[in-house]
Amino acid sequence: MNELAMVAGSGATVWVGYAEGLYVLRGDELSPVMAGGGRVDDPVTALWIDDDETVWVGTREGLYRYKDERLEPVDREGSVGDSYIRCL
Repeated sequence: MNELAMVAGSGATVWVGYAEGLYVLRGDELSPVMAGGGRVDDPVTALWIDDDETVWVGTREGLYRYKDERLEPVDREGSVGDSYIRCL
């Protein structure tokens, strides 16, 4: 797997976006992020963490936010452009 995006979180947590989805590295363990009963498997192209420790996830299918073990799409109503998020 080749990483497409990476961002350091609090402590020793690193969030890594791959073409295969979103993963989290804690210590020596790399695990796929599970949300809503399934794996986050859209290609992740951009990552950012805000001051509240919300992980913002840009994909080829749109923008998501991950907080408290929940991944939610960000409403694009009224926005301009395509759904491919290239940077945050």
